Amino acid sequence: MKQIGSFAEIVDRVSKLDFDPPGYKRKALLGIAQAALVFLSETESGLGAKPVVIDLKMKDGTAVSSIGIASGERLVGKLASGEIKDLEWTDFATDQLIELHREFVKSPASEMERLRCHEAAIAFEWLSVDRQRAVAAAGRLSEESVAFKARWDSLASGLPK
Repeated sequence: MKQIGSFAEIVDRVSKLDFDPPGYKRKALLGIAQAALVFLSETESGLGAKPVVIDLKMKDGTAVSSIGIASGERLVGKLASGEIKDLEWTDFATDQLIELHREFVKSPASEMERLRCHEAAIAFEWLSVDRQRAVAAAGRLSEESVAFKARWDSLASGLPK
């Protein structure tokens, strides 16, 4: 899918760098890009298994009552009006995609898996739109988990403020 391809391209490009980009540490940028790619891959994989009945809003305010992947490649939604429509990941605000992702990570196998899922969502949000909100979410999670705090601090130290 297009959005996943964009993040995969970022991971590929950063992994081939042999220097730190201005304002970043290569390792931190690669880590956050890989986590964001995991976020999208998990979401796409979950939707590929079966459509999800969920109330989402597109950026233009259109209500979506279910979403899935048709033919293994197209994001398709059923609108509240009953219309079936091809969609793009970019039709949704980041918070709506995070809400969708939560559907697939509701019952993590372990505490580490739960933290990894949160890290993926935070990384996606950090790269997508709202760095302040991502940093605030990371801060809240850091207060409850020493393991997450250590991991996030190592990433954040190589990212611009």
